[in-house]
Amino acid sequence: MPITLLFDHERRTANYEMSGPLTGEAFLAFMGEALRRNPELADYDAICDMTDYSGDVTTDDMASVAMLMNDFRASSDALAHTALITLDRGFASWAQLMDHQFERRRFGVFSSRAAAEAWLQAAPRGRDAA
Repeated sequence: MPITLLFDHERRTANYEMSGPLTGEAFLAFMGEALRRNPELADYDAICDMTDYSGDVTTDDMASVAMLMNDFRASSDALAHTALITLDRGFASWAQLMDHQFERRRFGVFSSRAAAEAWLQAAPRGRDAA
């Protein structure tokens, strides 16, 4: 599987590493299974390292993932964040789109893990931050 998922339950963070080719169908199936096994994942911050990703997940695929994640979100007003690590400058536009698709979740795009982790550390958490 071209996705590795590790949890840091203490920090409430999910770490995804995506590598090689990945279809939208496979990504949606992976996320569905991950959420069924770990529903708290929908409320965790995330770091998604896509520096070795070469798939074809589309905006329609991500809309389906967003609906799935939104269904698993707890009733908390807490804001969650996803840091996308990629060298593809086009992901900045994707991040803006996903900000609107995912409930109470904000996306940022970074070229390094250090920058992504610093952003998560400084990110606002409450409903007012949305």
